[in-house]
Amino acid sequence: MAKKGTPGQRVAAFFLSFFAIGTGQFFLGHTRRGLAWLAFGVLGVPLAAAAIVIGGSGVILLPMLVFVAAALARPLSAFDTLTLTVTEEPRPRITWVALAFVGSLGLTVAAPVFTRVFVLESFKLPAGSMLPTLRVGDHILVDKRSVSLHRGKLIVFEFPENRAQDFVKRIVAVGGDRLEIRDHHPWINGWEVPHCLVGHGSMPKGDAPGDWVGDMFVEYLDGAAYLTFVDPSEQAGSAGPWTVAPGEAFVLGDNRDHSYDSRKWFGGRGAGVRANSVRGEPFLVWLSVDPKGGYDAERTGLALTKLQLPPSLASLQPALEHCLSTQPPREATVPPR
Repeated sequence: MAKKGTPGQRVAAFFLSFFAIGTGQFFLGHTRRGLAWLAFGVLGVPLAAAAIVIGGSGVILLPMLVFVAAALARPLSAFDTLTLTVTEEPRPRITWVALAFVGSLGLTVAAPVFTRVFVLESFKLPAGSMLPTLRVGDHILVDKRSVSLHRGKLIVFEFPENRAQDFVKRIVAVGGDRLEIRDHHPWINGWEVPHCLVGHGSMPKGDAPGDWVGDMFVEYLDGAAYLTFVDPSEQAGSAGPWTVAPGEAFVLGDNRDHSYDSRKWFGGRGAGVRANSVRGEPFLVWLSVDPKGGYDAERTGLALTKLQLPPSLASLQPALEHCLSTQPPREATVPPR
């Protein structure tokens, strides 16, 4: 048997669950329902995040919906109490309700913190140094488990000049490598990183008026293939050499001539990124918003292993496909020691 309950009980249940998932259900005597809400609120976020990391773009929709729903579990749980009656069975004492409130609050705060530190984190691109791979307004998901240093890999890391800032760049050289830039292209240990010319054209800056004009390339390094953009009007096409310290990585922006990266840090002396400052590996664009207005649906759910040309260079798609079809074998993309 059950009864509707007094307005005071229903208001109390609503606010209990609004601040601590499931506590209002527990207060009204619906213990199992409260535990189910708590389990969803606590486990939904990390499990959905793990599914996104493991499944990538192939299973992005359902885990993202679960992720969002779990993030909204508190208000959803609160509104659920409005549909419930008060059981006529003995309800928990106020002491047990208070303990449930504290426990629920602690667990639901810990779950997203755990997810953000160990599983998945979102970052927003504020500038165009990683064009064409990443565009201004891209919101990317970062796999927090992937912190190793490998050539060709995208990483998010603590900026060495200001560790409170996070940067995203691409690893080009690792500990022991000797890197030079010759005619805008990287050379590692006297070996030129293989590349394929896609074509010439313009690319919107995104965060500033005007376009960059230059050449688009596919670069092949340690089995990875990615787009780079070279601006031949920039005179600083050659630089170095730098010898990368053990346990560090030398990083460059894919927009090679318009990136504040390892080459320019600390007054132009250059510096690497330490392994313990790596936050994770970007792998997916989950939202892309044009800074000049508009939502880019084509980039939503885009895996960062997929090479996508900017719309202004869409005519170069056949050339891009040719470069990818002629990609050299992995062993031909690994620099000599």
